[in-house]
Amino acid sequence: MEVLNEHSAAKHPLLQAVILIMGAIVGMLVFILLGFLLIAILYGPELILNTTWIHPGPNANVGAIKILLTSQQLGLFLMPALILAWIEKQSISRYYGVSFPVRSQVLNTIIFMLVAMPLFSAINGWNQEMTLPNFLKDVEAWMKAKEQEALGTTKLILTMKTWGAFISSIIVIGIVPAICEEFLFRGALQKVLGRIVANVHFQIWVAATIFSVIHFQFYGFFPRLFLGVAFGYLYVWSGNIWYAVLAHFVNNTFAVVISFYYQSQGKSIENVPEGSISAIGTLLSFALAAWFYYKFYKNRHADRLN
Repeated sequence: MEVLNEHSAAKHPLLQAVILIMGAIVGMLVFILLGFLLIAILYGPELILNTTWIHPGPNANVGAIKILLTSQQLGLFLMPALILAWIEKQSISRYYGVSFPVRSQVLNTIIFMLVAMPLFSAINGWNQEMTLPNFLKDVEAWMKAKEQEALGTTKLILTMKTWGAFISSIIVIGIVPAICEEFLFRGALQKVLGRIVANVHFQIWVAATIFSVIHFQFYGFFPRLFLGVAFGYLYVWSGNIWYAVLAHFVNNTFAVVISFYYQSQGKSIENVPEGSISAIGTLLSFALAAWFYYKFYKNRHADRLN
């Protein structure tokens, strides 16, 4: 395994962490303001004065919500990663490993994600059944409320009646989060953690844990954690951030495609099956995913030889 760290002349890792935090705060404020400005231009300033459209319900404005979510992603996740590279006086391509991916590794990444989906679905089903002790019932109620709120927003975005809505949903759910979140959590955060503790597994697992926690969807914590771990190793093994971005994109976009397909058949989004994975199906998914993951690892130097 190869750790993607450049120690020479780099800022202290704790200072780098502060830069990421401050960059996230400032970036989010700036881009949220820009998002609201764009919403006011497109939908009228009255939407800024009455923000009931943000929440799922009869007053929800899906177009404005998509703009706001995209603004949040750009400011909260992508900007701090770019700011860190700029402060370190490094090019984005060199600092985060931005290079043209190898075709065979692209195929391995896509197939790995597709065959691993039943496995992650099974983990998600197990996570959904999680209950907390009675003395934490208030915490559990809060967690469920946050989960329902996030689910309501997701269903709004996944309600697609036109090709335009389908494409915009792919951008908002698939493309933007894949790029923004991977550059921050796999690119920047793993790099900073690697300078604190020189252990690649520590970098990957801690970054993946933070990645999962920050989504505030606790009934999807474990599948998101393991997804983050999978993305982390793809990045470390290859030295190329685009494989993690691609895997993230495939995972997110699959849900958009399935939802759009069912709705194009005249079915409601409420009728999109979540799927029930048998033990044999889960084991088969694990075996196939492990095989293509191993194939990626075996060819991990392909980018450097290309």
